[in-house]
Amino acid sequence: MSRRPRVFHEGPLVAGSSIDLSTEEGRHLTRVLRLRPGDEVEVFDGLGGVARGEVLECEGETRVRLIRHAQAPCVPEFRLTLALCGLRPERFEWAVQKATELGVAAFRPVSSRRTERGGVRASRLERIVLEACKQCGRNRLPDLLEPETLPLARPRGAEGWVLDGGAPASLVDRLEEGSSAPEALILAIGPEGGFETEETARFVRDGWTAVRLGPRTLRAETAALAAATLVLGRWGDLGSEEGPPGRWFSGPARPS
Repeated sequence: MSRRPRVFHEGPLVAGSSIDLSTEEGRHLTRVLRLRPGDEVEVFDGLGGVARGEVLECEGETRVRLIRHAQAPCVPEFRLTLALCGLRPERFEWAVQKATELGVAAFRPVSSRRTERGGVRASRLERIVLEACKQCGRNRLPDLLEPETLPLARPRGAEGWVLDGGAPASLVDRLEEGSSAPEALILAIGPEGGFETEETARFVRDGWTAVRLGPRTLRAETAALAAATLVLGRWGDLGSEEGPPGRWFSGPARPS
């Protein structure tokens, strides 16, 4: 992971060009990190692109000159979606933040009978995942999908697993059974107290696999992180050797 301060810029990253950071990003760079002209930064676009840059101006708008650009998403190729039932806002935010760092590809808020009232504003979640990407070196933002009520749709080509403390098979057993990863996986985690029996039964009738996590009762946000870690450790990039940082080049940004 780069030691350069990381900033986000939505737009093409073209080596040799200069960009003006947003007011919020510029303020963080100059007032919080106290960077000055000549300091180096790393700029990412949230789509997998990243560029090394140099601060040019700090007065008024913060301008950065892009030196080199590469496509280096820094996320696993395996796509894991967490379908999280509504929790207390601070717990939901924590789960999304940490799962972003782990490499989860997408989040879908889900409403069930036991879902707690309230929720987290979409704008706040966007900021949480952005800050998490800055911290961990991830250059592709996770998808924040629209909320959905049960029964939960399963994307074509994706397997669906639902956490259930009474399931006959454990999540670890299920991971060890398959020799290769599915095209994608959506993992449903219930609210505090879990999904109701009828809800879990509906998942199974719709082709989902019920799996459990060990002998202890975990909080919903703990279960989400434990499950994501196990899945991405088996089919993602957790625990793998660090790959190449991406091919840096001097031309225009290229699609990932």
